[in-house]
Amino acid sequence: MRTFKFGNDLSAVRKDLRIDPTPESGSQNLGGFLPTVLTNKLIDFIFDSNQLRRICRTVNMPARQYDFPMVNSAMGVFTIKDGETFDSTNYTTGDVELRAKKLGAQALVDSESIEDSVVDTVGVLLEQFAEAIADAEEEALAVGNTAHPHTATTVAAATSENGYKFDTKFSLFNGIWTRAQKADAQTPVAGAGANLSYTHINSMRFGLGKYGRNPRNVVVLVDDWQASRLLQDADIKQVQITGMNKSPIITGELMDLIGMSVNMIPHGNQAVAVAAYRPYLILGDRRKVKVKSEEEIASDQFRYAVNERIDFVVARNEGLIATTGLSTAAVGSS
Repeated sequence: MRTFKFGNDLSAVRKDLRIDPTPESGSQNLGGFLPTVLTNKLIDFIFDSNQLRRICRTVNMPARQYDFPMVNSAMGVFTIKDGETFDSTNYTTGDVELRAKKLGAQALVDSESIEDSVVDTVGVLLEQFAEAIADAEEEALAVGNTAHPHTATTVAAATSENGYKFDTKFSLFNGIWTRAQKADAQTPVAGAGANLSYTHINSMRFGLGKYGRNPRNVVVLVDDWQASRLLQDADIKQVQITGMNKSPIITGELMDLIGMSVNMIPHGNQAVAVAAYRPYLILGDRRKVKVKSEEEIASDQFRYAVNERIDFVVARNEGLIATTGLSTAAVGSS
């Protein structure tokens, strides 16, 4: 069995994951699927594919359970009078518990598909692994809900009411949309069936209270439907036309509104938009992506498996606010 670790840029991933052809036959060499040691290119592939990873505060977990320290009180600054002792801050700290959870995928590849293929079969497979892991991460970070029933023993038996027991969006952690609608988050803004607008976003900023005072620390998260509504808003379209805003094609970031970054997260809830105090979104990495391969001699196949260990918490739900009851896409909507 071989163990490989990855990460840095996508074009280099495709280049470095090629299988050397056997000179005598011109076919791909089954004896050496991957170089013995690779750099961490697959990791960055995943980071670049998961918009929420770039938004969250990422910390390395030194142990399976890690109590990440957080400051409970703000630092006070006071006027100093000559010759007098000035006030001090009652500085207190607390902990946010991170507990590593594992997610992964595996696939069996027939040796014939590698021998007879004119493309880099294993390289393509690893790219698909990376895309699948990134997608699963993002879905869990967005709408993960551990309270949702998930006891179905097979994927085929799963329903919208009862999910598959190993489905990452039900079995990893509670995501941002889920946490933003809990009672200890800020009072939600009423969407009243309307499309998301500048007014809703402005109301969320003020609803965050002290967390919304510096808009650079706030991120607004919307699904692709509400993102399309914003981009069709007459006032916002005019700003886009004048070239004063950003390109979501490149960054996934739609625009800045009143200083807050607005980001499209396709896995989000159509009827709900979220504003979050960014420093409170904490993603823990216990072990980054690892890929293993082994030969299945009896079936003349090769097994590839990829996994990682992560956790996600919101330090305090009071740093979240939602706009609920927004419009949803009808059939044929654009």
